[in-house]
Amino acid sequence: MQRFNVVYKKLYKKDIMEINKALERLEWRFKSSWKVNENDIEAFNAILKFKEQTESINLSQNDNYAKMFIHQLILLSRTGLYSGERCLEVINEILNKSVYDWSMILREEIPMIRFNGVSNEKYNITPQDILKRGEVLKRNEKIVSECSDELIKELKYEISKDDIIKFVKIEVTKSLNRFEK
Repeated sequence: MQRFNVVYKKLYKKDIMEINKALERLEWRFKSSWKVNENDIEAFNAILKFKEQTESINLSQNDNYAKMFIHQLILLSRTGLYSGERCLEVINEILNKSVYDWSMILREEIPMIRFNGVSNEKYNITPQDILKRGEVLKRNEKIVSECSDELIKELKYEISKDDIIKFVKIEVTKSLNRFEK
């Protein structure tokens, strides 16, 4: 089984598209005038079975990634800004960035995260409240008038590159330790 996993990983990462193209080609040939024999059908089914097995193995070995993928897909689709295809493209764009690049983006977002933390501590808001524009404006006015010093302090907060990288390492490790099998 270990040998299969090594072969699978190399094949899946490099050649899964080649397998898909081969299956499409064979399927097209089967539907055209090409004379199909029993060996052709067995070969096609063997390739198809291998592809399905690799997909199942990949899912079972990447359970946490699958959960995050599904969650991100749902979040993107709920915005109403993206088609299903565009949601998948956005996920690929996310994965194309390095962890370092994402850490630097997070670093820039930290002041706003902290700012929102102050306002949400005192005046929690629910998704239903967001739709009530008048209520949100009143809430924001209260927050600014009652917490302006705290808000300014949080917006000025800076975290070093080293500290954000350390934070990401620690949190990813905690998550892996908690959820990995």
